Amino acid sequence: MIRELTASPIAGTGYLAGDDDDKDNDDDDDPDDDDDDHEDDHEDDDEDNLEDENNNSDEDDDDNSDDQDPDSGDGSGIPELTVVSEQLLYGCEYWGDHVCDIESPTLSVTEILREFLPNYNTTWIEIVASTSTFAGSLSAHATELTELYDDVSQARALLSLSNRLEYVGRLEEALTAIDDSVQLRRALAARQPAIFGTELADSLLNFSNRLSDLGRHDEALTAIQEAVEVYRPLAAQKPAAFNAALAESLNNLSARLSDHGRHEEALAVIQEAVKLHRAFAAERPQAFNADLALSLNNLSIRLSDHGRHEEALAAIQEAVGLRRALAAERPAAFNAVLAGSLNNLSLRLSDHGRHEEALAVNQEAVGLRRALAAERPAAFNADLADSLNNLSIRLSDHGRREEALAASQEAVGLRRALAAERPAAFNAVLAESLYNLSFKFSRLGRHEEAPGAVQEAVNLFRALASERPKVFTSRLRNALWQLSLCLSASGREAEAEVALEEARSLGL
Repeated sequence: MIRELTASPIAGTGYLAGDDDDKDNDDDDDPDDDDDDHEDDHEDDDEDNLEDENNNSDEDDDDNSDDQDPDSGDGSGIPELTVVSEQLLYGCEYWGDHVCDIESPTLSVTEILREFLPNYNTTWIEIVASTSTFAGSLSAHATELTELYDDVSQARALLSLSNRLEYVGRLEEALTAIDDSVQLRRALAARQPAIFGTELADSLLNFSNRLSDLGRHDEALTAIQEAVEVYRPLAAQKPAAFNAALAESLNNLSARLSDHGRHEEALAVIQEAVKLHRAFAAERPQAFNADLALSLNNLSIRLSDHGRHEEALAAIQEAVGLRRALAAERPAAFNAVLAGSLNNLSLRLSDHGRHEEALAVNQEAVGLRRALAAERPAAFNADLADSLNNLSIRLSDHGRREEALAASQEAVGLRRALAAERPAAFNAVLAESLYNLSFKFSRLGRHEEAPGAVQEAVNLFRALASERPKVFTSRLRNALWQLSLCLSASGREAEAEVALEEARSLGL
């Protein structure tokens, strides 16, 4: 293995050593995540609460993809390697396991590892990530040779790898990589907190986003709270140096609090982030307008959660203005997050009864996201589904029911595929699309099909409400009300009454 690594440079490697950014370049989430990385990476998308059931209304999807980290600049993914032999690939995948199996390493084995670890540790990680499945890098740290690792550079490389894996939709592997980075930096910070505390916080911020991507909301909240606890005292001592990092972590904390239904706290936190980002953008607009737009996008959602619709509309209009300017200069970097803010602008316009404008803006968002999903489906199909879900509602507002049904069915198809792979992350949005699909069937008089769609939504919401009642009990209640109506319309009165009674028991 070492002979092949040393024979000549392997084309396509070296990409992790060249990455300097310690922050999450996901999303905005590339800047997509609207998408999250700030954005929420890719990009996560929060949902609006269901409307009052008596209004018999569909549910829109707010785009919180931005909730996450910073924008990803050029958003590099994982380079393809085509000249790696099977022998080298096997060695890169399994050498750590074999070393751990050796109870008493011989002198020759020790000498080989002393040559390999300081010089080729990052290269083997790159080879595995580019040609196979990245399953972690720390197994061999259990050996007596741990002093040969450069934990500082490895932690940085793993953070970069996590961002790149997230960019191409390999979310489980991205979580594995950032988990390794957190473990390394936690050990470094324990020894030298003044030097490595902020690097640990950087990794924790990204760790929170990756956990959220996979629906692990409790752990995601804990991780981002720890990051904020690191940044806040540093920002108090040196605001010029640390306020930007604090604002970024507050942006993500707001999203995670909202995931848990803690809306008052979420609003207060995002308002603090906007204040910090606005001050930076006033001094250095080219450097901080993207961050300000991201926080404004999320502020709009939090304000809408509180029924403050005028302020929510003003915030998202400002965010769209900033992102249009950024996308005009760098479309590859900012079209994704522009689409996310357009998605939200459509919702806020609809809140104000401005349905013509809402439809036009939603159609623009779908166009941008369809193009992005055509190039990178693993990264953007979720976002496309969000905008299609909302497009179906906007079309329905205009009486274009056949088109509304087609958009709703496409959204369900995308979300069903996503939920099949990652149920913890996508069952909630699948449930919402199924709920909306039942309205589309009902409005076209297809009463036999409507109950099946909403019954599936009820089953999903019931499971979600058992885990996160503050977030999902109201959605379960509204879905049960809709199920009752659909069953009644199809002549199934006894079943309709059962669903209605359960809805009432949840607090009609």
